[in-house]
Amino acid sequence: MSSNPTLRYTARVLPAQPRSYPTLSVLVPVHDEEANLLPFVDELATMLDEASERWELVFVDDGSRDASLAMLAALAASRRNIKVVSLARHFGKEAAISAGLRACAGQAAILMDCDLQHPPAVVLDMLARWRRGAHLVVGIRQWRADQSRLRIWLTARFYGVMRRLANIDLAANAADFRLIDRALIDVINALPERTRFLKGLFQWPGFRCEEVPFTMRPRQHGQSRWSLGSLWRLALDGIVSFSSAPLKIWTYVGAMMALLAIGGAAVAGVQYLAWQATFTGGFWAAMGGLLACGVVLISQGIQGEYLARIYDEVRGRPLYVVQSLHGFSSDDAFAAAHGVLQTQACQTSLSH
Repeated sequence: MSSNPTLRYTARVLPAQPRSYPTLSVLVPVHDEEANLLPFVDELATMLDEASERWELVFVDDGSRDASLAMLAALAASRRNIKVVSLARHFGKEAAISAGLRACAGQAAILMDCDLQHPPAVVLDMLARWRRGAHLVVGIRQWRADQSRLRIWLTARFYGVMRRLANIDLAANAADFRLIDRALIDVINALPERTRFLKGLFQWPGFRCEEVPFTMRPRQHGQSRWSLGSLWRLALDGIVSFSSAPLKIWTYVGAMMALLAIGGAAVAGVQYLAWQATFTGGFWAAMGGLLACGVVLISQGIQGEYLARIYDEVRGRPLYVVQSLHGFSSDDAFAAAHGVLQTQACQTSLSH
């Protein structure tokens, strides 16, 4: 059994917490979302207050270049249950979510976007399933007719590949919109890896998971920053993080090429002996050489992807750097670890 006590959770029985701790943390990564913040907070806060939930909102500003951080700081100053973690630059959504998971204090956390594509009303359904014993409640996207067919097709193919290559039960069309139990949060926070595909990591421990279908609403303001290129990089991170199959497959490709070469030589020998057939070998030699070079380069490229991630792990750089905190109390554990001294150090380094 692992020596890490965080990995020993077997049931959703949590240690007693002070009554001031919220039941629910809503974790929201933010990058240039100034037009969406106030409508999102108004709708979500109204719904949670009407449901009499003890909640907090944890925003992680991922290097926004607009007025998002100023608006979040004002919200944190006006409401006691809003916290803001400001990262020193744009580290990416996976890093921002990782920072938020360490900052949230609730017995469960809801991960959602602030562009209102994730309907806040679904949060209550997730909470009900959590109270019935689910450790992870995953929102499953029901695609709208106005969404790109290419993206829908590529998403379906990616989840199919992940289910075949990785030893995790990754639900098709799973969104980032999900509820995460405190026991699972503690397990994720204990993982040391830096190249993170969180949709897979949430499934990896094997806790009880339920699914909630929802229809994505149109984005209220602005444009999505998820281009095909960024989605490809995320998919590559997911495959490389959870499967060594791309490395192993080249053993079989090499064996097949060797068998084809031996078979071709045998056929050519039989034809020459039987019918004195001759072959002009220059063209076929050139084609064979190009094929072999292509296979070698592809295999080396895949090895390079794995080596690059090993290099990132060996360097040991942090997932993110905290620049400032808003709305945290002085006795908060996250604030103690990323407080005034850390903020001053980050600001000094940025000024140079």
